[in-house]
Amino acid sequence: MFPDYVKLVVQDYERKKSLKTLSSRLVNPSPARLRDECLLVCKENFLRKDEGILRTFFNTTGEHAQYLNTINNYDIDKFRPLVNFLRDPAIKTDVKNIDLLAWLIDFNDRPFELGKNYIVEDEKSLGATINPVENNDEDKKPDGGHILPLPPPISYNETTKSEQTSSKKNNGSLKKIGIYIGIAFLAASGMYVYYNSGNHKSAAMGTTLPFAESCMYWTGDHYEQVSCNKKIKDALVIALDSFKLVHFKKITTPDTITHQHIGRIWYIKNEGNIEFYTSEGAHPVDMKKRLKPVTGYIIDKYILSKQN
Repeated sequence: MFPDYVKLVVQDYERKKSLKTLSSRLVNPSPARLRDECLLVCKENFLRKDEGILRTFFNTTGEHAQYLNTINNYDIDKFRPLVNFLRDPAIKTDVKNIDLLAWLIDFNDRPFELGKNYIVEDEKSLGATINPVENNDEDKKPDGGHILPLPPPISYNETTKSEQTSSKKNNGSLKKIGIYIGIAFLAASGMYVYYNSGNHKSAAMGTTLPFAESCMYWTGDHYEQVSCNKKIKDALVIALDSFKLVHFKKITTPDTITHQHIGRIWYIKNEGNIEFYTSEGAHPVDMKKRLKPVTGYIIDKYILSKQN
């Protein structure tokens, strides 16, 4: 799972580098340049969802100004492992370094989530996407720009044929638009009858239920989406929270948790047992209780000590 996440981040880095959308500090990194890039990104693109990444790498917490101050005074040698990785991605590095890179390049699917399935793009298709097409010298302006070749002259007969073809295409397009409007009208009518009949069932997890039918319930290790008027035995049906629906899960294999997951895992002691979750918030059953961020002490005491 983590190796696939690393590949995706590296692919996104290489793609954006080839498109020349990255700053020179990321294209030719050094410890000092990465520190400066972190400071700039934190100033211009500070998001609450990234606090876990910043808290883990810079070992600090607080408001925006606190993060900026910490980054500004941070030991630049601690950026060296990431610099070495960017120069040679075959080197293994800590998850906090990959997450920091994902933050710096604005990789959408960040941070790394334990247990999540990451789908790596095919390298051949990726290469076709990121490699720019080279133009021949005759297509270049003297000043280095590019011009498109002029089309051959069109005769009168060719013009007439072109106009006839265009007319046929327009007629075909109008017919298609009429068909689409008819289909949309029938679909809307069917949905109106369907949802006002009161006989529709709840949607499966991952789909979007209409209007007031968007609710969810706790299955024991994750939330599942259901109709708001559905009764679930021994479960509380609550309003849909799209973030929790996707990201809030109970970790059923806590023996896989290590110190690298500090800042990404939350826990709670519930009825004598300790439980671990992939996101913060209230306990899914006893919502008066709040989850706490996992610490090295908790990992040592409840996980690593049992593995010895």
